[in-house]
Amino acid sequence: MSIPPKSARSKHRAASLLGFLAMLSLLSCQPHETSRTRVKIAVPDVGFSYLPVFMAKELGFYGDQGLDATIDAVYGGGSKSMQAILGGSVDTAGISLELGIQLAAAGQYVQSFVTLVDRPIYTLAVSPASKRRVHDLPDLKGTVIGVSSPGSGSHNFANYVLVTGGVPLKSVSFVGIGLGAPAVAAFEHGQIDAAVLVGNAITTVERRSPGLRIFADTRTVEGFKGVFGTDVYPAQGLAASPEWLRRNPTTAGKVARALMRTIQFMREHTAEEIHSRMPAQYRSPDTEADPEAIREIVPALSRDGKITPEGAQIVKKVLDVSSEKVRLASLDLSKTYTNEFLSSE
Repeated sequence: MSIPPKSARSKHRAASLLGFLAMLSLLSCQPHETSRTRVKIAVPDVGFSYLPVFMAKELGFYGDQGLDATIDAVYGGGSKSMQAILGGSVDTAGISLELGIQLAAAGQYVQSFVTLVDRPIYTLAVSPASKRRVHDLPDLKGTVIGVSSPGSGSHNFANYVLVTGGVPLKSVSFVGIGLGAPAVAAFEHGQIDAAVLVGNAITTVERRSPGLRIFADTRTVEGFKGVFGTDVYPAQGLAASPEWLRRNPTTAGKVARALMRTIQFMREHTAEEIHSRMPAQYRSPDTEADPEAIREIVPALSRDGKITPEGAQIVKKVLDVSSEKVRLASLDLSKTYTNEFLSSE
């Protein structure tokens, strides 16, 4: 066997070395794509309050923060999201501060770390199919009122409106009607006499029932102040266990920044542009109702994602009407939220 000349062997070694270096160069590029931090988020499957969570993925804002975000849409409202946090099946979930305070009254804590909505959007309206004559709020005595689910934010809202309006809670019955299409169907088919409607369900029934009788409407700042006496009420947002937040402060900050960037996007674009980027599960059959609902929710989106002590106290004040456990509990409300992950980039 002949041995290649020394010059040939040198050229071969040089070529091999260049090839090896090229391979290392290619491999060094891979971690950028594969080292994204995974985060699992659960949020209720309907309701425009949580739209920014889905939009952040559609717009690529999680990816811009180096996150690989998985979003689980859960049926059953914030209570199911809260169960997902407590069960450890997700890292963070969409719940209201109300639920967080109720949980604290039961001796357990989760912390809201980014608020999406500074004032919840609700209407208490009379069903046009009701056989009862309901002209004024006191006429609701003896009626059946639909809420998204028992103990939900819409239920707390109904309780507060009734009690402050002089209607005893024992004089009415409540039934869960869900959100979105199921709520609209229950409202229009006479299954209930009145209901608290949320999101695009409001605009859908208004379009179908001109002259709809509404007793409480928080879609405007004026309407909100008329119910709560304030213009700030920290509502829906993302929460996590204090342990997860302590172990994952960088991830929590990235999630918060992605969501605040999404809210900024929604403030800077038209309802039609936002609608075109909406995930399919958020769209209703009434294509004109959706943009109108977007126009109503965008002004209510939080500008800084933060919760103030005064805001938390207002939420507890509303809950006091619905929950004796909350009313009698000695609570440290500061343990139910944190603003430390909302610093600027």
